[in-house]
Amino acid sequence: MNVNVDFQVERKRVEWGGQFAVEVRGLTPSDIVRVIAENPVEADAVFDALEGDVRESVASGAEPGAIADALSGDAAASFGRIAAKAPDIVAKIIAVAADSPDDWRVIRERFVLPLQFDALQEIARLTFIDPPGFRRFVGNVMALVGAFKTDQRGVNQSAV
Repeated sequence: MNVNVDFQVERKRVEWGGQFAVEVRGLTPSDIVRVIAENPVEADAVFDALEGDVRESVASGAEPGAIADALSGDAAASFGRIAAKAPDIVAKIIAVAADSPDDWRVIRERFVLPLQFDALQEIARLTFIDPPGFRRFVGNVMALVGAFKTDQRGVNQSAV
């Protein structure tokens, strides 16, 4: 067998106020697709929470790196907009990265916004090894969400 079935991905403990809150890992492509597919309304809200250039970049078919650059201006502000419009999907992403997908409601109800932001930052660090990888991934995810959103409205059936 050429696959190490005992391979373990790195995990990181996230603490808040000196207390253990959650242990997370990086997301796999199937994790991301699952969260988007299982939460189309929230994924649409995430897309809608992003302003101006990001929506225009995705709609015009911009390269993934350009889309990621548009997102990277102020991560905390972007997170705040997303959390306000789609708190469930934020909690579900953290829950999936903690290998406890059924506990997303606990995360949504008990984790304050800065703690959720800290957890998402760790997840991003563990998911993407280098900035170019992050840029490509974020751009591709946003392009996928944009295509899915357009498809849901029945406008662009060929985008998927």
